[in-house]
Amino acid sequence: LSCMWIYFKVANSPPLIQDKDQKSVRVFYGETVTLRCNAKGVPMPTITWISPTNRVITPALDKYQVLDDGTLVVQKVQRFDGGNYTCMSRSNAGQDHKVIKLEVLVTSPMINGIRGTANTIKVAAVQDQRKLVDCVAKGTPTPRIIMTVHQNDSGQLACIARNEGGEVKLVVNLDVKEAVENPQIRGSKPDSLSLTVGNTMILNCSFEGSKLPQLTWILPNGTPLHSGVRFLKFFHKPDGSLIISNPSVAETGMYRCLGRNSRGLVERTITLSPGRKPEMNNRYNSPVSVVNGERLLLHCLSSGEPLRLTWTIPSGDLQC
Repeated sequence: LSCMWIYFKVANSPPLIQDKDQKSVRVFYGETVTLRCNAKGVPMPTITWISPTNRVITPALDKYQVLDDGTLVVQKVQRFDGGNYTCMSRSNAGQDHKVIKLEVLVTSPMINGIRGTANTIKVAAVQDQRKLVDCVAKGTPTPRIIMTVHQNDSGQLACIARNEGGEVKLVVNLDVKEAVENPQIRGSKPDSLSLTVGNTMILNCSFEGSKLPQLTWILPNGTPLHSGVRFLKFFHKPDGSLIISNPSVAETGMYRCLGRNSRGLVERTITLSPGRKPEMNNRYNSPVSVVNGERLLLHCLSSGEPLRLTWTIPSGDLQC
């Protein structure tokens, strides 16, 4: 019986990483990314990943996961995760490596759709009423919002949005105004008055409310007359009344009193009409007889606007 020995020589092949075309990877902040490293060789090589900080990545780290095929999974990528990741493939036959650059994408924040490091807006608010100030921030990663409020109501409010991509600030100049009601005319006044030539006329126009409106008189010819202003025969007194000194027929017409505030406008019109010439309704066509010592009653009925009666007695004296 003869024996034959057969020897097999297994040829080793050094590790070879096959997918070296993946040289850089981009990923948005907060997402999960996979880095491939598929190596072959005899004997089967082991895969080791080196982080951008030159530390060996171990499965004990929750952030990383190395799959059986050598793929590295990086979860919830942060900005500091960016950099060069090195895949080392080693065996008794040699080693191979490849480097993958990981770029973490972030977008700078914006507030209310506006980009820029600092923006300023002016907002009006009414005292004792709720006011909403928009501060809607967007960006990748989602920005953190910080509100700074001035101790006084009126002043500056600042909304700051900050993320890994930078910071943006919205300054709100808050102008708090006193609550204002629509202007209201006080009382009921006549819409028309009769003008007496030569007699001073007073046209009244007053308003109610905690904050009185700005008052303007408009003359019949369209001339505006503000409070405290004198013009020809006219004087607009601070209390709102309009004084017409020594008026003539030329001052007849429609006068407009305008009250305006931030809530609205109200108007009153007063028409000055020329007075009618007085007419005697009863005339004595013959002398009136009276017994000496008895009382005499003489009638004087007249129509006209405005009306002022005057009697002249035989002695020439006037009796009003």
